[in-house]
Amino acid sequence: MQESAPEPVSTSWQPSVALLKLRADHQASVPALGAERAIHYTEFYKANRISSPALRKARALADHLARRSIRIHPGEVIVGSHTEHRIGAICFAELAGVAMLEDIFRFPSRRTDPLHIDPAARRKLLFSVIPYWLSKNLAAQAFPLLKRLAYFRDQLAGKRFIITEAGGVAHFLPNYADLIGQGTEGLRTRIAKVMNRQPAWPKENRDQLEANLIALEALEAFADRYRKLAAELGRQDIVEVLDVVPRKPAATLRQALQMIWLFQMIIQIESLDQGISLGRLDQYLYPLYKKEVSDDSFDADAFRDDFCAFCLKLSDIIPLFSDRLTESFAGLPIGQALTLGGVDRHGEDAANELTFLLLDVVEGFKTRQPNWHARLSTKSADAYVRRVCQVIGRGGGSPALYNDDAIMPALGRRLKADDKLWNYATVGCVEPAIPGISFTSTDAALFNYPRILQTVLARVASRTKSPSIASLEDLLGALGA
Repeated sequence: MQESAPEPVSTSWQPSVALLKLRADHQASVPALGAERAIHYTEFYKANRISSPALRKARALADHLARRSIRIHPGEVIVGSHTEHRIGAICFAELAGVAMLEDIFRFPSRRTDPLHIDPAARRKLLFSVIPYWLSKNLAAQAFPLLKRLAYFRDQLAGKRFIITEAGGVAHFLPNYADLIGQGTEGLRTRIAKVMNRQPAWPKENRDQLEANLIALEALEAFADRYRKLAAELGRQDIVEVLDVVPRKPAATLRQALQMIWLFQMIIQIESLDQGISLGRLDQYLYPLYKKEVSDDSFDADAFRDDFCAFCLKLSDIIPLFSDRLTESFAGLPIGQALTLGGVDRHGEDAANELTFLLLDVVEGFKTRQPNWHARLSTKSADAYVRRVCQVIGRGGGSPALYNDDAIMPALGRRLKADDKLWNYATVGCVEPAIPGISFTSTDAALFNYPRILQTVLARVASRTKSPSIASLEDLLGALGA
């Protein structure tokens, strides 16, 4: 370990009264099923025949965002919600959402993770959404009829295996450094250049690029709706932030947090709400931090409060799981991982003042999300290691620890990206990945290994006429090993 890392800016921070009120209001909100996405997507797909999958999804997203109910809750500084509810579970009807709706009458009263459901929304789900997607959802289209029935039987029983990503992979690291540095206008310019550079590209490629442009425009329009609402509520501070983002590059830390949240929210609405992670936020926000510190506009306590409000937004979303799946995944897991510390491109300690500010948040303001992770190595400075251990020692089990000295060589054996290994971050629960390169799915299925072992032992006993196999020695003896 080294002694080069900066000491904390302050260790006496306490959440403000306004922030504590915001958290209390958030915690008092009743979790609910967000049905508007499923309803809007169903209506759009019924009314529009678009052959291109990319364009169809992009236009469905745009239609939904234009119609979605929105609110700005008292005291919020980061705005935008995944669903029409403050704390909501998105129903991805075209993916795996139909299967999750087997609890449609039991959601409010079930013992674990109950969800409020609006009666009018329930009727639309029952009579419009479920009938339409029952044979058109992703899992249903993956198999012919008999295999499909066998698959549903296995998944509903959950005795042998569970496909955890039947609705899609998600689980990746958006390049937030790029997004906050360019804004949607910069991204649109880049896409236009690519389209002009390759005018003879196949239609599928051009459809994908056009879909990107549609999604960016939809995000901007969605942000404009919040800006208009903020103006009506007299929230000039929010208006000023949304005057800049998402179109322009973020010029302040608060603008950057709002930019990240807008993209994080839309990505999870559009694709899937599992494991979309935040990467090395203390690294890609550090240039903005240094800028604010240098011009004397930085207030460390105000930033901590803003970041706590950002964490509450990350906690807005909960997964839509049926009672069956809740038996395996209780606890509302979403897996928005945020990685701190680690080494830089030169292999030296990368912990900085912003790292310590975020560790203050981990210690002093517990929220359900994000999943906090800290990278450590022999290059890590003593001050950083001590602070991480101190935070863990205060309770809560965060941040989880990741050993650069073991993980980076292991990643190097799997990925041809030696010059980027230093920038790895975690995805979801525990998956190391590299922004812009990795699209991993290391937990796509859960197998019941005791059941498999039981089956193997029974077959061995039957074939070898052994009355029982109670130990490894019995098994090896039966096999003649």
